[in-house]
Amino acid sequence: MRTAPRHSLLLPVALAETTEVVTTRASQASRALRVVTTSVVLLASLVMACAALAGCGPAPQPTPTPAPTAEMSLTDKAAAEATSIVQRAQATAIVMRANATAAALTRAQPAESTPAAPDESATPAATRAASLSATPTAAAVSAKEQATTQEPAAEEAGGLEAVELVSVGFAADTGFIAVQFKAPKKVSDTWRDDNVYVLDEATGTKYNEIPMVPIVGPLFARPLHAGQLGYVMFKNAGGHGLKSGDLVTVVLGEFKREHVKVM
Repeated sequence: MRTAPRHSLLLPVALAETTEVVTTRASQASRALRVVTTSVVLLASLVMACAALAGCGPAPQPTPTPAPTAEMSLTDKAAAEATSIVQRAQATAIVMRANATAAALTRAQPAESTPAAPDESATPAATRAASLSATPTAAAVSAKEQATTQEPAAEEAGGLEAVELVSVGFAADTGFIAVQFKAPKKVSDTWRDDNVYVLDEATGTKYNEIPMVPIVGPLFARPLHAGQLGYVMFKNAGGHGLKSGDLVTVVLGEFKREHVKVM
């Protein structure tokens, strides 16, 4: 009887082993490629989100993110998810900058530093005598204190003539129009969302939408006492809105100021 050659018997076994090795290594390479792709996309998303939260640049207008489909590759899906994460991070950065601006505007005026009392032990007797002779009497001090206390009371009792428009500028990377003012409490209490606005004198566009942000609420703070700084913010119209140097009319209730230059 004629027997088959030995090499013909070993050929199917070698082919099976080679096929198994190739399949295993292809699976491992595919998994490694997916891990590397996911890591790169997540790292890029983290870097871009950190840059947006730090206020490194103006937040771009959000663009619609395409919904993942069955035909989209793994890389396309990862890129779409990364774009969505970055847009949410940029929106959060805008709100954080608005909150910071509002907090800065509502801070109390810095307290005046009190000069340290001079060391009398180091002052010559002649100098102390001259200083005592120049010290105002109790009556003079009382008159000065009375005049000082009457000034805030007179300002508080004032009407529209006591309103001071401090500035018109921007906040949140020109996303908001910021109007700062000082006014008696009884006057600013009459200002509401429907009777305050900024008018672009060149185009006639009226800006009267007051933004609402978390924690702070509407960006509209009225002074609580005379001399305190108040503010109100309005949403700007993006690239087609107000710019530095434009002339506007500011209306706060019955108060109106024309030809105000935007800072």
